[in-house]
Parts: sequence; C-alpha cells; structure tokens
Amino acid sequence: MNYLNFLVVILLAIVLIRTIEVFLFDKNREKGKVYAGWTLGAFTINYGLMVLSSIVEYIIVRRQINFIISGIAMIVMVVRFAIKYWAFKSLGKYYSSNIEIRKPHKLVKTGPYKYLRHPVYLTTLLDYIAIPLFLNSFYTILWSFSLEILIIRIRICFEEKALINKFGDEYIKYKNETGGLIPSFYAQERRNR
Repeated sequence: MNYLNFLVVILLAIVLIRTIEVFLFDKNREKGKVYAGWTLGAFTINYGLMVLSSIVEYIIVRRQINFIISGIAMIVMVVRFAIKYWAFKSLGKYYSSNIEIRKPHKLVKTGPYKYLRHPVYLTTLLDYIAIPLFLNSFYTILWSFSLEILIIRIRICFEEKALINKFGDEYIKYKNETGGLIPSFYAQERRNR
C-alpha cells in the first residue's frame, strides 16, 4: 500500500467517525423547535468540499507528505474528539445537530460549557485544520477554515438569539461570563467577582 492510499484510508476513517458521532448523539432525542435549519446543510456542504479539496490538492500539488505535520494533525484530531465527547456528554439529551430548543430545555453550564459557550463549534474548526493538515493540503486550510468561520459566526448569531429568547437574562449573564469559541479569562474574572 503506498502512502497516498494509506493516507486516504485514514482520512476516510476520520470522516466516517465524524459522521457516526453526529448520528450517534443525535438519535432518540426529544424534538424541539429548529432555528436556521439551513446552517446544518451549509456545514455539511463545506465539510464535504474541504475533504474533497484536501485530497485533490494533495494529488495536484504532489507535495511530499511530512509525517510530522500529519502526526500533529492526528494529535489535533484526538484533542478535538476529547473536547467533542466532553461537550456531548455535558449536553446529554439537549444535544442536537440543529439549533433546536426544546420545551423542557435547561441551560447547560457544566463541562466545557463552564469555560466557553460553543465547544462543539470549536471542535468543528479543529476538523478544518486537522483534516487538510493530515494531507499537507495547506491551501485547503486557508479557504475552508475561513468559510467555516463565517458559517459558524452566522449560526452562532441565530443560536444565541434563540437561547436569549428561551432563557433571557440567564443566558445574557452566562454569555458575559464565558468565551464564545475560546475560553475568555477576562470573562472568568468577571464571574469570580
């Protein structure tokens, strides 16, 4: 098996694991009101394009694989999986691939949500670094990561509006006390006062 076949098999395994994660944690949940459902489609399309672009770039550029960089990508994927699993476990029955608010919804502020409001989106961004990095597809990182940040920012606006509508001042206070995609030490100082 040559290196390209090996890397493509590993990359496809990573994509399969990510797909299984979504369906594993999103099944048998009480359904709620879905907001901006089109954003899930935007995520899916961009993800598929990023994977395809990573493979095409690797083939067209004919870059030698730097296994140190590919190893770093695997470490990023392990970190990403750990954070995502922690977030899924913390959300429990409230997890959804969509922006979905249920009637008996509770604001989760434990696990990674103690430190940041959107750890699952953070793990998505780690995907957009790790997968192209795995194939040393640096141009793909530039365009796909930038587009994914835009999609996430739009989705966060819809999600936070829905959460403010549901939880009001409780969510606004939580928003002021935590970071969005990365932990905010300044916000944590305000919470500790």
